[in-house]
Amino acid sequence: MALPAGFSKSPLLEDPSTRLFIIRSSCGEHVVKSIEHSVWATLRKNEEKLDRAFRGKGAVILVFSVNRSGAFQGFARMRSVTGKAKASTDPFDGFGKLFDVEWLRAIDVQADNVSHLENSLDNGRAVGFSRDGQELTQSVGAELCRHFDLQQFHKNPTTYEPLQNKAFVRGAMGDLLSSITASKSLALLTVPKQRSSGMTECKNSITAQRKGSGRANVNRGKSRGINNDFEHRKPVCHKASPHTIAPIDDIDFRFTGTLVGFDSRVGQGTITVDPGYAFSNGTPVPSEIVVKAEQLNTDGEKPGNFDNLAVEFSIEQNAETWHARRVALPGGLPMTQAILENRQLAFNDGLHFFGVIRFRDHDRGFGFIQLQEPDALPAHIQSRVRQRGLLVKHGCSADPEVQAEFERLLYFRDADADFEAPSGMGVGTEITCQVYTDDYGAGACDVQLVMQSTTDSADCLEKM
Repeated sequence: MALPAGFSKSPLLEDPSTRLFIIRSSCGEHVVKSIEHSVWATLRKNEEKLDRAFRGKGAVILVFSVNRSGAFQGFARMRSVTGKAKASTDPFDGFGKLFDVEWLRAIDVQADNVSHLENSLDNGRAVGFSRDGQELTQSVGAELCRHFDLQQFHKNPTTYEPLQNKAFVRGAMGDLLSSITASKSLALLTVPKQRSSGMTECKNSITAQRKGSGRANVNRGKSRGINNDFEHRKPVCHKASPHTIAPIDDIDFRFTGTLVGFDSRVGQGTITVDPGYAFSNGTPVPSEIVVKAEQLNTDGEKPGNFDNLAVEFSIEQNAETWHARRVALPGGLPMTQAILENRQLAFNDGLHFFGVIRFRDHDRGFGFIQLQEPDALPAHIQSRVRQRGLLVKHGCSADPEVQAEFERLLYFRDADADFEAPSGMGVGTEITCQVYTDDYGAGACDVQLVMQSTTDSADCLEKM
């Protein structure tokens, strides 16, 4: 990347001992609160990882991206281990363990402008597709943050200062929020607030769980992606004009085609390229190419199974094989369930319910949950639950006695589980979850592990 005259790199970012992580936020309001209070709180699964990095010899940099913003909004330096913040107030209402952060840059960098940055710690996935808590290699992280420095430099070269490795002064960035608010240059100030309430976890959720209340007013911050056992609605995709010339070395040129199949367990799928393209050097454009999971733009959600989905993408030849890169829906839209299936959370306050897994199909990546208090769902949601159960039952090879229970249970997909190994979810596993509705009925998302045990699916259903 060519650097302008007079620009100096930040020693803090170039230090080989500096470690950098991507942080995803469900809405911009949370990032604004972080800037105001110099604190953050993350998912439990990230806490140990960040604490280990903080106790190392180098600085820990957190690069923030608001879901569905299509941009990175800035970065901050971690200034304490989790649970040891010096702040006297909790702006996130008990979501997690607060820790101190020092905001260093708060200015937009569009994800498209850094799409060439691929993270080898994430199977070569482009940084814009990173999930919450993903660590970046030092070189990729430094270059990503350098884009923020360059934005700051271009904004006002006379006031730009490279970032040094210096002591934390709380409140030193006190004018940051007022300046970005005045300029309205930060996407997080205009990103629509998600229907989930974001960081709102009930402080007494553990107590409520022990009392068997059946539900908990907790929220982990985002709804996950899903495995699709049914055919997606196919968005409009404009075919290529006859003899459309594609520059052979232009990785930004966009092709159109159909994602005919993607298996989330394997992490790979196949795209058929629409006819009508030709490379500028005369090389034939392949009619079929491979796509890896890390190249799917799911906006940080886990990719599910996809079939017959219209997409746009770039093409790159790797050795003897053609691969798709930066795959998205037509128009560059991310492959999220909110777009594909009109998914919406059923409760605006981020309400979670307690339940137990009653059925699992590991091969197809879905299952059913028995809620502790199913009658707590409104009648119209219960109707959507039955709708989904009937839809799955007609296409499922499970034992008829098992299928008969589906109409009373809450459907979920592996990609909606917010822990590392959904394949380890046995029948009888206790969970918490949110409830959503979509074009197919209702289901569970943000499925959180309480504890695990295993038993036979049919035996468990007989005990209901």
